Amino acid sequence: MRSSSKPASSDLPHELWGLVVACSPEVTIITDRDLLCHFASDSVTEMTGYPLGELIGSDLSEILHEDDGTRIEEALVALTGGATQVELDARALFMDGAWHDLNIRARGVHHGDSEWLVVTVRDVTSDRRNEAALFRKVELERTLELVQRRFIHIAPDDIDLTLTWALREIAMFLGADRGYLLGYDLEAGTESMTNEWCRPDVEPDLPRYQNIELSRTPILTDRCLAGETIAVLDIAALDGTWSVDRDHLLEEGLISLLEFPIILGGETVGSVGFDWTRDVATWTNDDLTGLGMFASTFAQVLARKDSAIRMAQTVDELRMGFEGSPVPLALVDLGGVLRRVSEELSHLVGFSPDELIGRSVLDVVVDDDRARTETWGLNVIASDGHDRTVLEAELRTCHDRRIWAQLTARPIRNQRGEAANYVVKYEDITLQREAEAALDASENRFANLVNNLPDPVMRVDPDGEILFTNQAAQLVRSDIEETGADVPTRYSDLIRRTRVRAFETGETQTASYEIETSAGQRYLETRFVPEPGPDGQIRSLLLVSSDLTERRRGEAELAYRATHDSLTDLPNRPAFLAHLQGALARFRPSAHELVAVLFFDLDRFKVVNDSLGHGAGDELLVAIGHRLRDAMRPGDVIARLGGDEFTVLIAGATDAAQVLFAAERLQGSLATPIEVAGRPLVVSCSIGVALASTGTERPAELMQRADAAMYQAKERGRNRIAVFDDALAAAVNERLDLDQRLRQALEAGQFVVHYQPEVELRTGRVLGAEALLRWDDGHDLVSAAEFIDLVEETGLIVPIGTWVLNEACRQAAAWMNRWPERELLVRVNLSARQLDEPDLVAKVSAALAGASLPASRLCLEITETALMANAEASRELLIALADLGVTLAVDDFGTGYSSLSYLKLFPVSVLKIDRSFVDGIPGDAEDTAIVTTIVRLAESLGMDVTAEGIETEEQAETLTKLGCERGQGFHYARPMAADRFASYVDDDAYPTGDRRGD
Repeated sequence: MRSSSKPASSDLPHELWGLVVACSPEVTIITDRDLLCHFASDSVTEMTGYPLGELIGSDLSEILHEDDGTRIEEALVALTGGATQVELDARALFMDGAWHDLNIRARGVHHGDSEWLVVTVRDVTSDRRNEAALFRKVELERTLELVQRRFIHIAPDDIDLTLTWALREIAMFLGADRGYLLGYDLEAGTESMTNEWCRPDVEPDLPRYQNIELSRTPILTDRCLAGETIAVLDIAALDGTWSVDRDHLLEEGLISLLEFPIILGGETVGSVGFDWTRDVATWTNDDLTGLGMFASTFAQVLARKDSAIRMAQTVDELRMGFEGSPVPLALVDLGGVLRRVSEELSHLVGFSPDELIGRSVLDVVVDDDRARTETWGLNVIASDGHDRTVLEAELRTCHDRRIWAQLTARPIRNQRGEAANYVVKYEDITLQREAEAALDASENRFANLVNNLPDPVMRVDPDGEILFTNQAAQLVRSDIEETGADVPTRYSDLIRRTRVRAFETGETQTASYEIETSAGQRYLETRFVPEPGPDGQIRSLLLVSSDLTERRRGEAELAYRATHDSLTDLPNRPAFLAHLQGALARFRPSAHELVAVLFFDLDRFKVVNDSLGHGAGDELLVAIGHRLRDAMRPGDVIARLGGDEFTVLIAGATDAAQVLFAAERLQGSLATPIEVAGRPLVVSCSIGVALASTGTERPAELMQRADAAMYQAKERGRNRIAVFDDALAAAVNERLDLDQRLRQALEAGQFVVHYQPEVELRTGRVLGAEALLRWDDGHDLVSAAEFIDLVEETGLIVPIGTWVLNEACRQAAAWMNRWPERELLVRVNLSARQLDEPDLVAKVSAALAGASLPASRLCLEITETALMANAEASRELLIALADLGVTLAVDDFGTGYSSLSYLKLFPVSVLKIDRSFVDGIPGDAEDTAIVTTIVRLAESLGMDVTAEGIETEEQAETLTKLGCERGQGFHYARPMAADRFASYVDDDAYPTGDRRGD
């Protein structure tokens, strides 16, 4: 920052010192009108990182964001204009090189001819980032709910348009450049894109992405067919097993890829996917979980689309049936133009269909009847088909032969019930006998056609007497009669009222209703179509019914699945949040009724999954759901959030004691063993309780509090109940603050790697070094021991561990170039969370390749506890790592399972003796015996041994005598920066005195 002549804080007027004292707990700055700093409290340095000596006398406008200049100037003008205090938000550049969001309050003070500004500052960066993360979760749920609601009410004709719209909504939420649906043709071994949305500047793939061979992406295809979600953040970083897929995807210009399988009837029929072509994706685990569960909705919509296609095929078949009808028919628009004709009509008049279509109805009528026919057509349109419209006219055929025909018109209505076209039947009545025969044949064929329709059809007279029923209608009547119950009065009354209204108005009426049949409840929709007689009076009604049962059930199923967990049939997270929102909206602190959230997490549920399998785990979750539901009070709500997490909403308790009693009762409901996979299991749970105190809490906020209390219950020893209070809130905020600082540290490059030499005990010669993480927070060099538990818990250890691996490999490659004659080995620790990452082998391979480091120069250290958490999975992982050529070591050996059998399972070549055993030698006989045993065991298995924590010459000599050849510890050197390690190695002598590093 640029400084003017540096003022002294002691030169401030006495009046300002009073304000400084009043603001002492706050971050306080005093400036003049030009924003020149005259005073800054110690807390300013704590917040910004700038030393007081650099702040005082500096121009503070230089660290403020230029885009905020107008707002700051307006605040200064307001103070000059008489305002006593102003408050505004602005951004400032801190010593860590990052822009921070600040809340600033400034008070103007006049002293003599001088004008001063007393400013208090608050850093709100972390609060806003937390709000952004919560907003993203809420926004995802809102987006999925919006799409779900749109899907539920989708019309068949809008399915494709809505699918593309849904892809757009989800893709825009994710920040993807393209969203698409793929359909598989497994018999042909191809896939085709059926729907696509892409950004305006991205070229569409839909036209060209048809009938693409599945073999072009074998790994991706196999995993999708197996029902797995494909989430590839960096396609270029995929390992060699993905080489075919990776090369194809990179040729397509993709950077990130996300695909969810679409499963119908237990078979994967396609996938819904999103890709990024410009920047790396930024999805979260919550995004993947929510979208993975939502993919089944696309399957249901595609099933409806398939149904709609089949319906369209049926319409085409009916159209072909119309054109091939044995009755002379014409489809006529409101202008009297022939739009479609049957072959029979073509034969009747002698003109081909091509000659008739597009012509007026009047063109086949003789001149003498044209006017009468035109009047008839106007009457047809005016009546909208509600009156009988029959015309007998003389037609002109292609050879000028005249025939008489009777023309009858019937409307075809659109979804609004309006007549859009008319079907005109031409009946040849030239010879009455032929006309009668033709009529009888036509009626018989009509009856056959109607009898073969899948929908019930019947004809009734004005008294409700049935004149005709097709086979489908007869089946419905039989099903009703088989129930042995009378037709419900409401059903018969509805039919009667609708029938009377149709006869009275002459207009088609529609009624929807439920009936009970022998096959169960069915939903029907019936159209009452008036049939005029020769005199135009309505003589009968044609009742055409549609069975809506499956559609109603499908809609109900979609709505139910959107709000319930598919495994336990309990309400899911969105449903629980909705109940909680309602309870909070009704909450009144003055009513002395509490709203409480209980957050359940099963203790050691992973052990059940690992030992008995996921099927047994699911069976246990279902049983626990039943237990908890049976133990609840009436009115309480239980939900499953996912995994082994359950929540309970308690509304109406009068005090916290009642809530705790309910929690104990629910916890006690699990005390009785539950039989799973043929064996009894005793299950315990940890419960976190959060109480609403003001009624202003948001549902997500109350859930977070209960979640935090649950974790405290686990930390207290599991099978406990913990209530969220002020102390826990402070602890949560402190951990959250540390978590945010650590994430910022990773982004800002504040992490460094120090190296502790590993030496040959007999000579002191350096053999390599262990890479150890340190955090340079701007004030101190913080050991990883102070924050490793938190980054393990939050999963931040995964990106940090990857960074350490890459940095250590890069440094080892530099050592190899500096000392080519020495085979120095770098050792890197792997955490338990890293072992669970599916792409760990790929990351190690990429780190070696990126640094051009031979695999033999890298040793990966893993603790006994981490290895044995899932021994079978660990064995497969270590075999894959060993295949790369790296060395594998067991860290802290002897402190974990202490089982020798697992050493035969894993391709391990180094045992590291824990420092707790080295501390006691040579004086402690037991420690000496343990170290001796470990050394002999390693010799028998052909393994190397390294001792940790050597701090004295006596310990080093004893270890050498016991046969241990390698070691590290403060006796030789402390962990040190890379440049000091280089000097350490360059030293020709190997004393153990003052070369101990940091």
